[in-house]
Amino acid sequence: MQCPCGGATDRGKARNGPLKADLEYQVCQGCGRVSDAELYIQGRWVSSDLPGDAIARRWFNELTEESAEQLLSVVTALQDALEDDPATREPEQAELF
Repeated sequence: MQCPCGGATDRGKARNGPLKADLEYQVCQGCGRVSDAELYIQGRWVSSDLPGDAIARRWFNELTEESAEQLLSVVTALQDALEDDPATREPEQAELF
């Protein structure tokens, strides 16, 4: 990926071991800009930065044990509900023929 400054970017990662939280992001080799961060808790994706709003980075920096558990619980429930929604479910092979 290329940074707006023209420099190349590399993947970076920050870890909060006690909370089992990982922040993965792009960092520019030239100017040091960080972008496109994604927050994972216990290996499950929970948030991404939005253009102009570093939500994932902010949550990573403010996480506590309680807030990490709560965020993971809410996101897991939402993801599970969406996966069970028949409207969003991919047809299985047996249903195609």
